[in-house]
This record gives sequence, structure tokens and C-alpha cells, in this order.
Amino acid sequence: MCFKSYAQEANSFVFKGNLQSSTDDMLYLIRFRDGKQIVTDSTMVQNGNFRLEGTCESPEYVLFRLGKGISRHYFLEPGEFILVEPKSNLAKGQIAGSRSNDLYQLLTAEQDKNRRADEIETKIFNEAYARDPKASQPVLDELKRFRNKQTNEFKKLLFQHADNAAAQFIYATHYGEEGDLKEIESFISAAKGANSIYLQTLQDRVGFYQGIAVGSEAPDFVLPDINGTPQQLSKYRGQYVLLDFWASWCTPCRKENPNVVKAYERFKDKGFTVIAVSLDDKLPAWKKAIELDGLPWHHWGDLIGWQSPVVKQYNVRGVPFSLLLDPNGIILAKDLKGENLHIKLEQELIKAK
Repeated sequence: MCFKSYAQEANSFVFKGNLQSSTDDMLYLIRFRDGKQIVTDSTMVQNGNFRLEGTCESPEYVLFRLGKGISRHYFLEPGEFILVEPKSNLAKGQIAGSRSNDLYQLLTAEQDKNRRADEIETKIFNEAYARDPKASQPVLDELKRFRNKQTNEFKKLLFQHADNAAAQFIYATHYGEEGDLKEIESFISAAKGANSIYLQTLQDRVGFYQGIAVGSEAPDFVLPDINGTPQQLSKYRGQYVLLDFWASWCTPCRKENPNVVKAYERFKDKGFTVIAVSLDDKLPAWKKAIELDGLPWHHWGDLIGWQSPVVKQYNVRGVPFSLLLDPNGIILAKDLKGENLHIKLEQELIKAK
């Protein structure tokens, strides 16, 4: 994080230079927090000359903006940074001095190279598909292998530089999803105790994912049911619960509903129930879908769609999404669909006898 201060010399930075084509204007330092741009410091550019001073606790991806126009992203860190091409503007001039920014430029150049190569491979597949869709499968398979290889090689490069904030920023931005928990932990280990807000983001992500992982206790919550009465998940301990996130507008959800109905009818007298959490924001549409699909179980929702705290609490990225909970509220499995739901319920109910 970067702030205006002169007390902590070890963490101080200076950004200076000369913008020969610039009129007198304000140069702003902007950082990113919770999806917002926050101005943390500024200085006046006078006769093209500027000097911006402050502190930086750890390397950070920031934005320099001149007035209301020209801007430049940069990896700021303690030290002195000089705009070394005075005839260029802020956006195009080279800024020397930041190890993190040098690596960021290298990594983004690699990303651009991969992107261009992917466009060529994708074009080859599209042309093959246009000629003969049925015969294009081998080309598609090759495209998938190519993309996997690209991803793995780029991740390897990030791991090699895991102790640098630039690599941490890119990894946290583009990778590190829920299914990659072990990989995230390996990346953090590879960082060897380095400190940055991006590494902290990954560490927080590990804690969050572990809280909703298979084998963990499902986080408790309260939601109103379809009649507006508050309901609490933990009140359903003692039963196997399918916590099913869905919406009336979700076609795959509606297609899966008949399968869930079959499972419900088959196992409802053996300690199984369904709690459907709706992502709808319109009550009539929600009620109509329940009636049309014949869904005889519990229906909860706060009618604010993706903004629901429960959606965020369970890291719901798409619907349908479900979790099977045992009578102690432990997550047994995720996203069981089709026959897999029936097989898992059979296995668990046999063990419970």
C-alpha cells in the first residue's frame, strides 16, 4: 500500500522526470481497492518537471494519471523511479527503477505472445469446423492441448518468480480458483515468505475455499423462504440436505430439476431433503417455475440475485450449483448431477444404516 509520508525512509519512493510536451497539470497517484480507484497522492507538474514522493509498504500495481487524460499503470515499490524518455508522454515514456515492473512487463509480453498464438490456433480450428464440423474434432483436441501447454508453461514462469509481487498479482488475477486449492498453497509456499497485498489475497482465498471444501462444515446462514419467513440452514441437521442453487431463468437448472425430483421422491422418507436457494429477483417468475417444474421441497431466497450474501458466502460462480450435506452439516460432495446424485445418496444411506 502506498501513502504520502516521510517517516519511513526504508519504504520511501520518489517518482520524477520531465514531460517536455506537458502543460502545467496535476499528476495523481491512484491505487486500487475493492474495485475502486482511490487517489492517494498528487503533485503539480511545473514547466514539465515533476517529483512525487511517498511511502510504499510493499510493491503495488498503481496508476499514474496526468490531469484528466494521460495515464500509466506501473508497479510501484520503494526506490527512485525516473521517466527516462523526456520527449515521450507519461503513457509511452520508459520508467526505470522498479524490479517488479520490469518483471510485469516481461510477463505481460509473454501473455500477449500467447494470446496471438492462440488466435492463430483458434482460426485454424474455425476454418476446419467451417469445412466439415464432424471432421474438426482432432483439430479441437489439438487446440485444447495447445492451450493447456500454454497455461502450464506460463504458470511455471509465474512459480519461478513467485516471490515477486508482479507474478503474485497476475496469478491472483488470472488463476487460483476454488478447484486449485493445492496449487494456490504451492504458489504461496514458492513465494518464500514474501509480502504483498496480492499474496495476502491468495492466503485469504485459501482460508475461504477451505471453509467450503468437501469435508468442511457448511457455513450456516439465514434466508427467507418463499413466504418471507426466515429459515436457518443449521436447523436441518439430522437430515441429508441437497443445498441447490438455481434460478427460474436458468435453462440447465430447469433441465436438471426432473432428476432432483426423482431423487427427492426416492429418498425423502429416508432422511433426505432439498433446500433450493433461488437467485431470482422477481417473485412471480420464481413461483411460476416452482409450480411448472413441480418442486415439492424447501424454497429460500432474498430476491437480490447475484448480490445475495449467501451466493458470495458459498462462492457460487454459476448455476446450477449444489452441495450435498450429511446430517452433521458436513459437505459430502459438490455439483452432483444426473445419476451421480442417486449413486451418492445410495452410498451414504447404506452407510448410515
